[in-house]
Amino acid sequence: MKPRLQLQLVLHTLAQQRADAIAALRSSPQDADALAYKRQIDAAIACLQWCERHQVAGNSRVQVLPFPRNAFGEYVLLEANEDGDYLPEAVSDTQGQPISPNSGDLVVLLGHVLNLTDAGTD
Repeated sequence: MKPRLQLQLVLHTLAQQRADAIAALRSSPQDADALAYKRQIDAAIACLQWCERHQVAGNSRVQVLPFPRNAFGEYVLLEANEDGDYLPEAVSDTQGQPISPNSGDLVVLLGHVLNLTDAGTD
């Protein structure tokens, strides 16, 4: 079983900070710094929720596939084994659907993920 990215404690802390920022804005609605701070908290919460939902760790590399200048088509994703040999099966998403990204899509490279067991099992 793969370790799961769980950020509930951090998201809870950010939600508390967001509530404090909203309270500060209520007492001083014209404070540009308080509004900027609240907006950054909103962005951080949305980013972390997306990372948790899609299991994208902070040490992953991301890349947006470039738009071809004058061509249409798809990119092909291939998985390789430890020797660098490509595996014959198609890359699938978490629902088992084959992935064939288009230009402009975001690709996340997770790197090597160990198949760790749960702490309570042997």
